[in-house]
Amino acid sequence: MSHVRLNTELTFVYAVHAAVSTGLLEGLARGAVPQELDPGVVDRVLDVLASRGWVRHDEGGWVVAPWLVGAGPFDIGRMAGILGHTDRALRDGGTVMRGEVRHTADVVRGLARMLARPAEHLARELGPCGGTVVDVGCGAASWSLAMLGNDPEARVVGLDRDTVLVGARAEAVERGLAARFTGLPGSFWETPFPRARRVVLANVVHLLGPTAGAALVARCAAALEPGGELVVVDVLEGRPHDADVAAYALQLRLREPTGTVHTAETVGHWCADAGLGVTRVIPLRADIAGLAALVAQSSTTNPSRT
Repeated sequence: MSHVRLNTELTFVYAVHAAVSTGLLEGLARGAVPQELDPGVVDRVLDVLASRGWVRHDEGGWVVAPWLVGAGPFDIGRMAGILGHTDRALRDGGTVMRGEVRHTADVVRGLARMLARPAEHLARELGPCGGTVVDVGCGAASWSLAMLGNDPEARVVGLDRDTVLVGARAEAVERGLAARFTGLPGSFWETPFPRARRVVLANVVHLLGPTAGAALVARCAAALEPGGELVVVDVLEGRPHDADVAAYALQLRLREPTGTVHTAETVGHWCADAGLGVTRVIPLRADIAGLAALVAQSSTTNPSRT
């Protein structure tokens, strides 16, 4: 990187920081720049943001790009609220969201819209299972509802907190699948899992360390019918120092002390320890770099477990 490029990149970073911390972006999203800000500096900061498409200037003044606000988990205010603690975390290892309710129904549904295409892709790749699908930590139930839409014989049981299931149920109603979706309020550590032909564990293991991740995979494996399959969806791929994966890993660590990106190889070892055989890893086309689904199957000759 040249010194000129370094200067440009640092200027953009600090312009974003200032626009978020002063309420400039939030004010623009509501239609007005905070009056206490200097108009001349406001224009210069917004010029920098406009160079990356974050804002634009039209006849009525400055306008925030629509993808910056109301984007569920990727709303700029929400992300800044997490990343703004990076300096504190460097000093004391602190986290931002541990022990708090992480997802409102609005955030859950925003995530559903973002994952719609990769979820449909995965559903087509897997094909129908013809039985019960248990979606552990279902969130918006994006993955299992896509499977349900491609499998008229299947039923989904989505396990998550009550506050999250509000969004999942709304998604099921919107898709016309409410009759085959059941919300199960509870914890994936304490609530018994129903017997299942397929268990989906999506966007969960990235918040768990190796010991807890292996333990949860074992719980999922124990719920499978003979010949059933476990589908683990997460960021499981990525080159060393890949910018998107590195940024994602930092955000995970700020959310949970155990938050990290696990490789498909690591998750495969957990599956093997739980008595499952990995059959394939499916790369998923998505805006999230490295997103993939690892599929592991239980033995057809093993007796049912409890």
